[in-house]
Parts: sequence; C-alpha cells; structure tokens
Amino acid sequence: MKTNKVITLDNRKALVFVYGTLKKGFMNHSLIESSEFLGGGRTEEKYTMHHSFDRKIPFITKEPSYYITGELYNVSTIMFAMLDCLEGHPHWYKRDLIIVNIEGKQYRTWMYFLNDLTQPRVKYDNGTWQNLTTTLEIL
Repeated sequence: MKTNKVITLDNRKALVFVYGTLKKGFMNHSLIESSEFLGGGRTEEKYTMHHSFDRKIPFITKEPSYYITGELYNVSTIMFAMLDCLEGHPHWYKRDLIIVNIEGKQYRTWMYFLNDLTQPRVKYDNGTWQNLTTTLEIL
C-alpha cells in the first residue's frame, strides 16, 4: 500500500533494513539485537538476491526480480559505523537508500548491496533468505 508520507528519523539514528545474517535467528543478529526493531517488511522495489559459495552469506543486486523481505532497525550512529565495517562498505557491500513497506507505512532506509559484481554467486528464486536450498542458477 503506497502512502505519500515516507518516515525518516533524526540524524542521531539511522534506519537499516537487513535481509540476511543480521536477521533474528541468524549468526550476526547478536550485533544488532540491542537496536530498536521496527518490524518485518519488504522493499518497495524489486531486487535480486544471491548468496556466495564460500561465505554462505546473501547479497542483493539492483536487477529487478523479487521484493526483498527483511527486518527494519533503528540504529545508533555508532552501530551504523559498526555495520559499515561488518559489511565492508563501500568495497564489498555498498549501502544505498531505499523505501521499505512495513504494516502499511513506508520508511526511507539504508540497505546494503553487493558492490563487486565479479563475485561468483548463486541466484535465489525469491527474495527471502532462509537457507541455501532455494536457488536457480550459478552466475
């Protein structure tokens, strides 16, 4: 559901949409679990989800395929810097502003995209990262 109002927060915090290992139940969630959880949702635009062979981690590219599902967090500027470090921004991943829909509201948030498109990867057949068994093709 589209609305005219896009929610943003003050400059001491950042909204970050996570779709992989930072989600609840995955290996890096402990890093972000003290941040304010705003809800689960999906991207306004379609993207493509992949995972790497060697690191067993997901990443997103900007080719339109599926809506990406994930979780939205309100993080401190210190946590934001820690996430940039974890994600290797701007070399491995590069963050960009996107719109996410959560419970009928739209949020302008950061999401990390794969920056090195030469990396070998497997394309997912949907936009929800859960395991390594739902793949379509090797790129």
